[in-house]
Amino acid sequence: MTLFAGVDAGGTTTRAAVHAADGTRLGYGVAGPGNPAARGAAAAGTAIERALRDALDGLDPSLVAGSVAGVAGADEHFAGTLRQVWAACGLTAPPRLVGDVDVAYAAGTPAPSGTVLLAGTGAAAARFARHAVTDVADGLGWLLGDEGGGFWIGRAGIREAVRALDRGLTSGPLVELVSAHFAVTGAPRRRADRVVRLAQAEPTVVAAAAPLVTEAAAAGDPAPPASSPKRPAAWPPRRTGCTGKGRSCWRAAS
Repeated sequence: MTLFAGVDAGGTTTRAAVHAADGTRLGYGVAGPGNPAARGAAAAGTAIERALRDALDGLDPSLVAGSVAGVAGADEHFAGTLRQVWAACGLTAPPRLVGDVDVAYAAGTPAPSGTVLLAGTGAAAARFARHAVTDVADGLGWLLGDEGGGFWIGRAGIREAVRALDRGLTSGPLVELVSAHFAVTGAPRRRADRVVRLAQAEPTVVAAAAPLVTEAAAAGDPAPPASSPKRPAAWPPRRTGCTGKGRSCWRAAS
């Protein structure tokens, strides 16, 4: 039997799967954040190894004939970390390293050319031609870019809640939801200081707060003031679809 392995490592979750040649999924593993730019190469490598080991559980790794690792925030230096992870898991050849937009597009369509909009913890849009990325918009990471992504939305909501607490306000859906999200109580300024420390210590809790903004808006709280992300140049409409619970949407060229 010939097997193939794939990894999708993002800012919040890392997923690994092992498939037979006919497409049947034989193994699956999930772990924490696998973005080396956000978590560091060592932590990202550990998450990827955990997910890959779970996906290979009960399977012979020597049967894996090919593999791909789609890793957000990775550069060519991270390939060395992946080689070590693959060797530790018993795979004889290192994976082909690609970006998360490559994985998102391939998950949506087999078409060789088209576009993809990736909206997860981060955000990016990309154009593909003959299975290769030709143009990318944003995808610049949570610190300087990824406008419209989960981290960007969560940060805007938390910022508004912290500013309200700084003014002594403790009521309102957003303030209450953010306070509960971080499990903070007490005087307004004490809450604000605690939220700031927790958010700075663990950025993933910021992205996890994104649904709170929608929940607060549904409860009647005004939307947090945040700059609207730039819109990329319009691309002609083609066949479209979405995968991963809205995580990515693709448009295949005719």
